[in-house]
Amino acid sequence: MNTSAFALAAMLVLISGCSDKPDKAKSLVKEGIGKANNSQLDAAISDFDQAIKLDPQCVDAYFNRGRAKIDKGDFDEAIADYDRTIKIDPKNAEAYGSRGLAKFDKGDFNGAIADDNQAINLNPELARVYDNRALVNLRKGNWAVSIADCNQAIKINPKDCSAYETRGAARAGHGDLAGAIADFSQAIQFNPKDAIAYKGRAMAKMQNGDDQGSLNDYKKAAELRSSN
Repeated sequence: MNTSAFALAAMLVLISGCSDKPDKAKSLVKEGIGKANNSQLDAAISDFDQAIKLDPQCVDAYFNRGRAKIDKGDFDEAIADYDRTIKIDPKNAEAYGSRGLAKFDKGDFNGAIADDNQAINLNPELARVYDNRALVNLRKGNWAVSIADCNQAIKINPKDCSAYETRGAARAGHGDLAGAIADFSQAIQFNPKDAIAYKGRAMAKMQNGDDQGSLNDYKKAAELRSSN
């Protein structure tokens, strides 16, 4: 093989290798998602790291690494990953919603609401973002605002247990104990192993004067927590 032919062959190999990188990155992301779903968070993050090395513009790698880091409690690092996701894909509503969740977990309620607002502006059909914003407003004591967001989440997804839980808590805070009990009961109907809903209903029943019903729900909540 002459020198020019060898150089051409080498160039073709390099081009072929470069073109494979995005596909390899996607494959690593897929593997990482599977590991994250099985709670193998460190292994998942390692896959996402490798994907990013192969393709620094791989938005799915940053996004899913952020989710894994939230699960690990590394909120600042998760926010950094969502920052990068949004830089690459400025109209990624899911990334704004997830960054809002990380900010909420970190205690930055105003930042969380700002991101949730942006996510909803980009995609008004994201039930989980209404859930997240409702939870932030619940923590801030904005009962009516929280209830309104839960209503919207339930309108989008009528079987949204989280929305029923949050609306139940907001209704209890607002003094509507019957409505709170109904919401927690609905969440339990959709998910009979929902310890949070049993505990919320127990608290509402106690405030409503149903001591025995409250005790029964507290026992059920403790039983479910111990079995997990």
